[in-house]
Amino acid sequence: FDRATDFVSADRYIQHNPLVDNGISGFAAFAEQLASEGRPMRYHNVFKLVGQGNLVVTYSKMSMGADEYAVFDIFRLENGLIVEHWDNMEVILPPSEWGNSGKF
Repeated sequence: FDRATDFVSADRYIQHNPLVDNGISGFAAFAEQLASEGRPMRYHNVFKLVGQGNLVVTYSKMSMGADEYAVFDIFRLENGLIVEHWDNMEVILPPSEWGNSGKF
């Protein structure tokens, strides 16, 4: 988080995840809460990154504690900084429960 303001607008960051408050401090508080619950948030792979105009979308594999997720993050940028974020995540089931070849 020491370099967050290199990438995220310090005063204009809007967070559309209902579990996370706006601003860098809102995201930091969310991450700290997960860590205190023994569920630190970690991104493991970014499989796709697509950008057009001022929007960027990433498709990634991440974990919160023992649970793994397939995640889409959508970022809107202004002047080279992230000013808005949306996400959608879905738990990755164990391979024995996959109905196809899995998420990736």
